[in-house]
Amino acid sequence: MTGLLFLTAALLDHKRLNLALTTLRDWQFDSGSFNFYLVTTRNAYELEANPLPPTLVPLPQNFENAWTNASIPDLESYMLDVTRGLGETTKAGTPTAQFIVIDEEGLRNGTAILLERHVDDDVDDEDDIVLTDRFDKVRLPWEKVHSMFVNLDL
Repeated sequence: MTGLLFLTAALLDHKRLNLALTTLRDWQFDSGSFNFYLVTTRNAYELEANPLPPTLVPLPQNFENAWTNASIPDLESYMLDVTRGLGETTKAGTPTAQFIVIDEEGLRNGTAILLERHVDDDVDDEDDIVLTDRFDKVRLPWEKVHSMFVNLDL
């Protein structure tokens, strides 16, 4: 399963960043393939026109990133725009209801923030899953992110 990844940290320690990107890979079932795609544009419709390339490690020292210093509400708004434009998945099959953020705190302490759209609990039919415009969030160690991410999609 693939996912979208945002990097908001302004002060980049490239060694730590590359360690994070390596740790986030699927080492349990897929021999370390990289399942997360780094989003570097703020144009939500670019994801529809151009599927993201795999994020390769090491990242170049001078890569362009439009999300530096972005807030969580900025990212949530962007992902809601993406969902309105693309639906629940991108053309490449990447879910739009959940994503990962690496911020400065995460680079320092080895964590990432996992966000997922909140499921409406007040739906009458138990078989209907209705996503709200709110996001549930949790900060996890890098080693736990992939497992939690794929299990949220079940």
